[in-house]
Amino acid sequence: MNVPRQDRKFIERYTPYLIGLFAMILLASLVMMVAGIVLVALDDEGPSELTLFEQSIKTGSVGVACVVGGGVLLVTSFLALLKTINMAIAQHKDPH
Repeated sequence: MNVPRQDRKFIERYTPYLIGLFAMILLASLVMMVAGIVLVALDDEGPSELTLFEQSIKTGSVGVACVVGGGVLLVTSFLALLKTINMAIAQHKDPH
């Protein structure tokens, strides 16, 4: 892949920050998912209801809700991160 020298410098400059941000997002979502699995394994009987994008999800366990929340956090944050990278590179190429 032929990446112009200026673009390479730009990408190399911000890559550590983006990797750090993604690592924190990944850690937070994995903690939520593991906590949810532990709660399910302990047979926690706390009914809960999530509303995501105007869709209600009713579960019989708080652990299931925690796993779903962690997954949603991971996916939405990762998509936002990719969109930010794309916008930054596009804006770097065309500063107008």
